[in-house]
Amino acid sequence: MCDERVYTYDGAYFGGFATHMQIDNHWAFKVPQGLLPHIKDLPPLLCAGVTVYAPLRRYCKPGAKCAIIGIGGLGHLGVMFGNKLGMKVTAFTTKVNTPEPYLAMGASDVQHSVNEEELAKLEGTFDLVISTLYIKKPALHRLHQRLTKTGGVFVMVGAPDTNSPYILDNEYLVNNEITVAGSNVGSQ
Repeated sequence: MCDERVYTYDGAYFGGFATHMQIDNHWAFKVPQGLLPHIKDLPPLLCAGVTVYAPLRRYCKPGAKCAIIGIGGLGHLGVMFGNKLGMKVTAFTTKVNTPEPYLAMGASDVQHSVNEEELAKLEGTFDLVISTLYIKKPALHRLHQRLTKTGGVFVMVGAPDTNSPYILDNEYLVNNEITVAGSNVGSQ
């Protein structure tokens, strides 16, 4: 989280997706020998993977209930990592009619990510909620925040574009002492 950071993607550099990159050796690591046969599968772990791993590692409590909202590039890795870190993970997706892939990833439950009635029933259920989506509909975003139980943590990793407001449900968050956090790749 350097004040003078230089991003290695979204411009002239392509970070973990590049074939070659010249950087200071303090910021690089050697790929373990056992992973070399799978080298083509590693770039997503160095971007999407570390983006969800960092808050899971930071706020994870084995046995806790964790909601991962949005099972795409970030979310599927969040489900797998949360499960391996000992959390009871619920995958929130629009594809609830086909739960098998999410259960195979390690989810213990699958819920609908945009059905407002179903989301309202789960208010205050999860110790940790990680949203990989930026939701433009304030009522839906409010319901996602309200999945967090008293004393829990709500983490946004799905960033809005710079012209979109980020609306917090202040009443719920303050009255229930919810920690609100953001995570921008793996900084720790």
